[in-house]
Amino acid sequence: MRSAVKMKRVFGLLVVLLLLFSAVSCTKETPDVDMVWMRYARHKPTELWVWQKMQTYRDGKVEDLQALGEDEDGFLLTNLDDPSEVCLAVHTVGLDDYTIQCYQDGNWQPLFSACCPDAVAFLAFQDQTVWYVRHTTPCYKQWHTYSIVEQTDDTTREVFKYGSKYWYRPSIHLEEGILYTIAQEEETIWEEEESVWLHTHQGERLVTQGAFPVWYGDDGFLYVRDRTLWHYDLSTDTAAPWQTQAGAEVPIDLAYYSGDALYLTTDGQHLVYGASVEEKLLGFITTGYYSKEWRVVSLKTGEEYRIGKLEEGYDNIHVH
Repeated sequence: MRSAVKMKRVFGLLVVLLLLFSAVSCTKETPDVDMVWMRYARHKPTELWVWQKMQTYRDGKVEDLQALGEDEDGFLLTNLDDPSEVCLAVHTVGLDDYTIQCYQDGNWQPLFSACCPDAVAFLAFQDQTVWYVRHTTPCYKQWHTYSIVEQTDDTTREVFKYGSKYWYRPSIHLEEGILYTIAQEEETIWEEEESVWLHTHQGERLVTQGAFPVWYGDDGFLYVRDRTLWHYDLSTDTAAPWQTQAGAEVPIDLAYYSGDALYLTTDGQHLVYGASVEEKLLGFITTGYYSKEWRVVSLKTGEEYRIGKLEEGYDNIHVH
């Protein structure tokens, strides 16, 4: 009898410990990151795919946010004076005039308008100047030509033009310049080579091998090389793999088909990027070409979080 009671007590204690362990394991701390991103929707009158649906991530939750009308298309862009603000460049499908809006107190407030014909991506704005990207049709050797354009109320200026086999989102810094990636195919070895370039007032220069650069401070940037996060110091022209506080390197599972850029939180503590999602087909694991998700990485600890799911299209996101 006593042994039976003792066994019940032991069993009860094990159950309590198991429940406590489960509770701890299920309450993994969420990253202190706020994100807003756009998703595609079909515009029925024209049968075009437009950026229209919006989702947000805040306090560990993914929620829908209705921002655009049925005939509108929008691009998230950065306010260089206040990168924490969520801003949109919105236009009526088929028209070239965009209204720059800012999300304040639960509402979208119009700031100013600008004519941005043939825009395929918006980078940033300051005061009433907008920087956006134009894309021309593929040309020789399947290269695409991209133009960075500066648009004011009455002036259009092409900042510079470059060619690349794939699209990677440039990173803009008004004082230091614009970082961008060029991907090309090496004819001798039939492999793709990616390189990071920097545009300044003096022109363009090759900086290093790698891709997906994003400004990190005033004299350096983070980028991807050999599926690992690297840091380049422009003041000394030196590069090295990024290391966490524990001295570990940070792997980055980002390729041209799963995302087009790295994004940093305004406090510089976390990195955000789109990654391919593994799918199972007939018992085999495959990498989804169109299926991807957001991943958030702590630059201090290297801890990784997975947020939401993206099913199609290039990234159209604001991280703050």
